[in-house]
Amino acid sequence: MPICSCHAKELTPTAAKRLKAIEEYSELGAGFRIALRDLEIRGAGNILGPEQSGHIQAVGYEMYCQLLQAAVSKLKGRQPVQIQHVHLELGFSGAIGKSYVASDRQRIELYRRIVGCQSLDDLSQLERDIKDMFGPLSSGIRTVLDLAEIRILADAYKISSIVRDNMDLVFTVRDMSLVEKLFTKAPGSVRPVDQKTVYVRLKPSYFAESTLLAVLRKMLKGRALK
Repeated sequence: MPICSCHAKELTPTAAKRLKAIEEYSELGAGFRIALRDLEIRGAGNILGPEQSGHIQAVGYEMYCQLLQAAVSKLKGRQPVQIQHVHLELGFSGAIGKSYVASDRQRIELYRRIVGCQSLDDLSQLERDIKDMFGPLSSGIRTVLDLAEIRILADAYKISSIVRDNMDLVFTVRDMSLVEKLFTKAPGSVRPVDQKTVYVRLKPSYFAESTLLAVLRKMLKGRALK
């Protein structure tokens, strides 16, 4: 049922998102997907900790799921899964659309497999599998895979995050000695502000999606650690 425009102005942003989720998943048996969407909107609250403040919003849904999986593995006495600690905020993101993968279950499984890739070989194999199953890549999933590649490459340098801040890319690193050579031929001006943070000022034209991905790939892949 469409959301009535006459009442939309009275809704909080969170309430509007919840109504939109109900509208999108109104078919029989969609309760689980609505619950997942609500989890993303409101935060997971007290799953492993004493607070109800929705810690998921602080680390992101993807990272929260990985942290939760690692904690559960530890409680069961299993070897915790390796977690990629690379956060990207570049001003764009991809998605696996329904027009490319119609099944909700298959889309969720693809996201899970992409997050689980720990090497470029893993990612290349997954890309071949996706093409075999669904045909030529859509632009949305191409971006998802490109961002996963950047995360894998950045993780080799122990980079924690790459965030766009106006005309800067802000790199947060865990070990400055590993990335010193990384920035010697970086485009634009490079400004280390402390032992954990480096700003790279780029031209506005560099922030187009395909250009920025190419710039980051060239920086990281050309000197990726063995």
